[in-house]
Amino acid sequence: NGYAEGAYASNPITVSASVGSVNVTLATTVSLQSKTATSNTFTDTSAGSLTDTTVGVKVELDSGALGSSSNSAYMTAKETSNYPNTVSVNIVGSKAKDISAFAGGSQVTSLGAGKTATVELSYTIAELASSGIDTSSEVSKLSVVSYSDDKKEWESLSTVPTYKDSTGATVTPTSNLSNVSSVSFTAVGTHF
Repeated sequence: NGYAEGAYASNPITVSASVGSVNVTLATTVSLQSKTATSNTFTDTSAGSLTDTTVGVKVELDSGALGSSSNSAYMTAKETSNYPNTVSVNIVGSKAKDISAFAGGSQVTSLGAGKTATVELSYTIAELASSGIDTSSEVSKLSVVSYSDDKKEWESLSTVPTYKDSTGATVTPTSNLSNVSSVSFTAVGTHF
């Protein structure tokens, strides 16, 4: 964790057996928040929420989303670079937001039938620019994704961007984002 993908000087490289002549230098670091945000404890039959501005995450769960046994429940969120870019998914700024939910001492990956989680992920303009995203047109093409254990692939969620200025007020962006300090992306999902 803490490193971004980088190209090998002699791409591509194919390894079919043990190779001793290839040195891998981990030099491209990603600035991650070391904090793991944790929600207050709630019962799995109740609505739950987690908000942390350091990690840039807000999650709101429907009541009963994590179960129906009145077990103790909570959520966590952290920044991570452990998710690589794929053909269909490029992680903004090489920083994914890893959100987990727990109830009755076990991790919950799929929410109860008909239950949803509203997730808001915030990125600064600098984080977006580090991925080559510097116009409102490019921002409008971004979406929140969630890994589906059932489908064994990333699932794109319907996403709404909200542009904010340096005071946190919502603004209508200029095409080059000159009046924008951060963008929050809101999506609704059924699994973590």
